[in-house]
Amino acid sequence: MLLTALVSIAFLAFPAHAATRNVHCDEGQTINDALETAKGSGDVLEIFVSGQCNERVTVGRDRVTIEGDGTAVINGGFR
Repeated sequence: MLLTALVSIAFLAFPAHAATRNVHCDEGQTINDALETAKGSGDVLEIFVSGQCNERVTVGRDRVTIEGDGTAVINGGFR
């Protein structure tokens, strides 16, 4: 019981490692590529976006943050 409590405290004391990706859509980079290359790299994924991204984005995992630089646009179009 004490061991379980200590292990639980250890997990709470060390936050999950965050993988960070910077995506510059005006330079041809994509959010989907960032999601793909970050598979298996930590529990938390932070994607920082700049420019206009012309793509449909599907996030198939938990703990993902996509943040724009204030002028970023994600243009997914319509189906």
